[in-house]
Amino acid sequence: MWETSMKGLSSLVKRTTPSSFAYICEKIGNSLTDKIDDLACFAPGMLVLGSSGYASDESQKFLSLAEEVNTVFKRFIISCSV
Repeated sequence: MWETSMKGLSSLVKRTTPSSFAYICEKIGNSLTDKIDDLACFAPGMLVLGSSGYASDESQKFLSLAEEVNTVFKRFIISCSV
């Protein structure tokens, strides 16, 4: 069940241009909106914790995704400090 959820999560990841920030967007019906849900900040931790039960190569996929979406949190911190 977790694997299925993570495949769905990865389909919600969008990247900005030109900065290449990755974030989890919101899906309404069949379309994706550029709105970032407040609880998306917990996704990197969820991915890291869940990856611990997998073989090295499979675990690395989840860790890479966690690192990508963690940029949302970094972007939030940068915007708050400006």
